[in-house]
Amino acid sequence: MKIIYSIAFLLALGGTALAQPQQDLEKYKNLYPGENGVFLENNENVTIGMKDGKPDISDYSEEEILLLNENAHYYDERNVYFSTFNELTSLHAKTLVIDKNNKYKEVPPSEISTKTSEEESIFYDDSKQKHILFAGLEPGSRLMLDYTIHVKNEYLLPIFYFNSYLPALSSVYTVSFPSSMALDYMLMNDNGKIEFSQTTKGNTTTYTWTLKNAAKYKHDDDAPNGRYYLPHILIRIAHYTAKGKNIRVLDDTTDLYNWFYHFVSTTNLTTSPAVQQVADSLKKISNGELDLVKHVFYWVENHIKYIAFENGLEGFIPRQGSLVCDRRYGDCKDMASVINSLLKACG
Repeated sequence: MKIIYSIAFLLALGGTALAQPQQDLEKYKNLYPGENGVFLENNENVTIGMKDGKPDISDYSEEEILLLNENAHYYDERNVYFSTFNELTSLHAKTLVIDKNNKYKEVPPSEISTKTSEEESIFYDDSKQKHILFAGLEPGSRLMLDYTIHVKNEYLLPIFYFNSYLPALSSVYTVSFPSSMALDYMLMNDNGKIEFSQTTKGNTTTYTWTLKNAAKYKHDDDAPNGRYYLPHILIRIAHYTAKGKNIRVLDDTTDLYNWFYHFVSTTNLTTSPAVQQVADSLKKISNGELDLVKHVFYWVENHIKYIAFENGLEGFIPRQGSLVCDRRYGDCKDMASVINSLLKACG
């Protein structure tokens, strides 16, 4: 009998947080006057393990938003982004709506679709997004979303921002990693209110950063990118041990240089006939070295059309100058590549 009573008591405790929806709505309306909603949960947890001698990285995000007024319908859409480097492995979304008995009922999204991510300045990239259209939005509704990203490149770990488009009770970021690994981080634009803690359990260390009562960010027109002023954290794997060897990743700027250099180490090693032909024509009309450099620059400006085509690592690796010269289009690094190949051909 004691066991039955204990179970009933635990179930009652478990339902306390959602037992009084209307009372909770009034409570948070008073705590956040004038706000359309508040994040009750804004958490991200990065877990780094080892698999086949390499880092295995999972990034789990969890959000819960309580909508506070008649502007609830403004928050019916949400996008979750993924790509070649960041594989979306799970996603769950729902709305909790207050029924006539002052209880929550679940309402599934009216739509979850996959779309190609589009940016105005990029012709094509491999980024995609899950477009979620929440249903049943009204004052007191709770938007629930969680998803997991498998990060495939240990050089491209996620960035976490503590502030968002709505205020939050707290924003929490955790990173767990094995004892065979050294992890570094940079806390940017720290306002002095972000709390840090470290725990170790077995062979796993966990770093936790918490910002309580995180304010809604404000972005003015023509303001710089939020990275210049919003509190955020950058993590990086410095090095790790695998099969008895110490593997450097981003221990210092030398490692960063080496990683970028291997992208360009085989670029423009030979000169194509087309590149040489353009170089020879520019040499004929140039009066001295400086004039030649100007002609090369302006030839590229006038003959190479800017088109950004970023597919996987193509967003990092410049194409061969000969290819750009033949195609007559490319992005910023492609234009730099064709300038490089033309200058080499000019001698």
